[in-house]
Amino acid sequence: MKSANPASGTLQVLFLALLGLFFYVFLFGLIGLLGGMIISRVAHAQSAGDIDNSFTGSWFDPAQGGQGLMLEVLPDNRLFALWFAFDPAGKQAWFGGVGSYSGNTATITATLPTGGRWIPNFDSSKIVSNTWGTLTFSFADHDHGRVDFNSVLGYGTGGMDLQRLTNIGTQEAIDTPIGSPGAVIVDASGNVYFSSNPDRIYKVDAQGTFTRVAGSGASGYSGDGGAARDAQFYFPLSYLELVQDPVDYSPLVGGLALDAANNLYVADAYNNRVRKIDTNGIVTTVLGNGFRANGGDGGPASSGTIYWPQGVAADKFGNLYVTSAYGPLRKILANGTVSTVVGTICGAGYLGKGLCAPEQIAVDAVGNVFAPDSYCRVRQVRADGSVITVAGDDRDPSGGLAFTCGYSGDGGPATKAAMSVPYSVAVDANGNLYIADTGNHCIRKVSAGIISTVAGKCTHPGFAGDGGSAKDALLNNPRGVAVGADGSIYIADTDNSRVRKVAPNGLIGTIAGNGATPPNADQRAINPAFTGNWFDPTQAGHGLMLEVLSDNRLLAYWFSFDPAGDSQVWFGGIGTYSDNVATIPLVVLPSGGHWIPNFDSSAIVLQDWGTLKFTFLSCDHGQVEFTSGLGYGSGSMNLTRLTQPAGLVCP
Repeated sequence: MKSANPASGTLQVLFLALLGLFFYVFLFGLIGLLGGMIISRVAHAQSAGDIDNSFTGSWFDPAQGGQGLMLEVLPDNRLFALWFAFDPAGKQAWFGGVGSYSGNTATITATLPTGGRWIPNFDSSKIVSNTWGTLTFSFADHDHGRVDFNSVLGYGTGGMDLQRLTNIGTQEAIDTPIGSPGAVIVDASGNVYFSSNPDRIYKVDAQGTFTRVAGSGASGYSGDGGAARDAQFYFPLSYLELVQDPVDYSPLVGGLALDAANNLYVADAYNNRVRKIDTNGIVTTVLGNGFRANGGDGGPASSGTIYWPQGVAADKFGNLYVTSAYGPLRKILANGTVSTVVGTICGAGYLGKGLCAPEQIAVDAVGNVFAPDSYCRVRQVRADGSVITVAGDDRDPSGGLAFTCGYSGDGGPATKAAMSVPYSVAVDANGNLYIADTGNHCIRKVSAGIISTVAGKCTHPGFAGDGGSAKDALLNNPRGVAVGADGSIYIADTDNSRVRKVAPNGLIGTIAGNGATPPNADQRAINPAFTGNWFDPTQAGHGLMLEVLSDNRLLAYWFSFDPAGDSQVWFGGIGTYSDNVATIPLVVLPSGGHWIPNFDSSAIVLQDWGTLKFTFLSCDHGQVEFTSGLGYGSGSMNLTRLTQPAGLVCP
């Protein structure tokens, strides 16, 4: 894509990229002209105007009905704005950009594209991005604000009052079905990541925004080199071998780790791979080729093999540790070389230097690795290579087995306590050890060698206690635990299908999950998470914005160019949906407007453009079919999701 005015600054560059990829569309005051199809504005509690996820939606000035803006709040305190209006000469125009926001204000450098033509003559290489000027937003509350503009493209300077027209709303993480979380980790900023069956990885950021960062939800292996959210992973809680032999096999949970650069690592167990998701959301494999074996020591990890990785942990030196469910503790050096740290000691040598079927691991500030293994204990693999048991009494054979499982020991030495199938560990900055004592349905803590319970009533499974003391709460087979920089404890409460948080004051609450299982990966039924921007990658430079409204209604707006290539165009309407199909029987194209201050809503003429029909294959892919009587012909365009507003997520 060519630019008539070279972009400056990260956000301007981002917007130029978005023009090649994104299609943001807007409804504005035109809705008020659609008579019986008026969208009911959802009331929002009046409050301070600090921008949050709820600001996503359509905004307009009631005194200038027929033009306005679509705003989308994006992650990382970014705001996208697209203004649909008319130029000073009276032609349709749309322009916008991405900027950052702080408090109740946002500033955006806007760009206006030219050079396009309608399907089938659209050529993205012909698009020229012209710097339009700046937009500055300030909000009095969640429903009222103002935009001030300063254009270098002949639109002058001025401002327009804003009132909310539509409210897409937000999707709370605690109201979303997440399935069965198996691993959880938190970064230094308080962003929480967790894996969940079926084969997805989610994020709840420090502001509470909920997103799916990896996994299409379809079990399998695919996607390396592409977007992690479109890739396939496979870490099932239940699988054939486990069903046939529940003694020697255990659920696979998709262990997680974050390195110092915030790259995310996933133990993609049933695929026999460790995969990396970089900060751009691209997934690659760092260890394993799908073959069930532990091999390749001394060579590059990319050529090595791993048998059902369960746990991953990154130290501050750039090394990555990996546990194999049926093998040793492996280490990938910062230079990419893989080696074995300690081997397998299942059987008579269980007290020796090694591990037996270790699960999710953690590493402390000096490089000591902590690993729960199948002997109902937690072992420490020290930086010097020695191995000791730090929790669980593995010296007392019980029931013919060479270890003690059960529940006992609170208030005493951790090495004399009994645990039941511990599945995960975490270490805080002070060296305290947290243990997901899965079979006992509680979280335990080892401090200065003494063990105690910090969450859950051990041996009492269930779901209860949110809002109260974590020690009085009920958990159900928690398989993951993490600890934040402020001392908060995060729990993958697996069989309750929730992620829970114990605050530093000891109170527990749910931060994600409503106790239900998410829809299958091929879920096609339209729901609020379908809201967002859609395009055809082969026709980058025009596309649609969809808003899923109440009462099974869908708003769609297409921003593009006319068949002659003389001007920008925008048109849209509201229809209804059922299952995965939506039909908009009346799509209108407005004309007759002029730019501020010469805009006159009474001069707007709505022309019947035609019809649109949407069919979705998933929450990320679909097709739009069109029929127009205004010279745009008929045809179709494949659709791929570009973005979702912050706060909405396809489960």
